[in-house]
Amino acid sequence: MASSLAPVARSALLESICAPTLFACQPNFQLDGYGIWLWASAPHLSHQRRAPTAGERAAVRLVARYLQAVGDSPCYDCWE
Repeated sequence: MASSLAPVARSALLESICAPTLFACQPNFQLDGYGIWLWASAPHLSHQRRAPTAGERAAVRLVARYLQAVGDSPCYDCWE
């Protein structure tokens, strides 16, 4: 279940970085890159014939937890 504060915090951060008019016209929040990275990690390691390092395992856990937390959030990109 996504936190109700996540979209508000994300919106405030983006508005502080981007020009407000640009943000209003083109919201940008995408999760597909994280999923693709997770999906490609196992075949990549298999191709290299090695086990993941401790850092790689920690990164996978972190990304998986992040996606669980924000996975129900609406996603936008410039093509949608």
